[in-house]
Amino acid sequence: MNKSITYFFNHEPVSGHSRYADANGDELLWGCLGSWYSGYFWDADSLDYVERIHRFYAHKPWLETGF
Repeated sequence: MNKSITYFFNHEPVSGHSRYADANGDELLWGCLGSWYSGYFWDADSLDYVERIHRFYAHKPWLETGF
């Protein structure tokens, strides 16, 4: 979140997303979270991971019996 991962600066993100150096707020937060999974800032794999997290949160399975 402090933009200290230097190899992200040369990485081109998936269309529609900010570059690491230009991102801020939620775009930076979710991009960093996705990079934890894939190793890159807003690549196809990180985007898929972030979408899965959003779906998981929307369904809130932890509120169901037996979770």
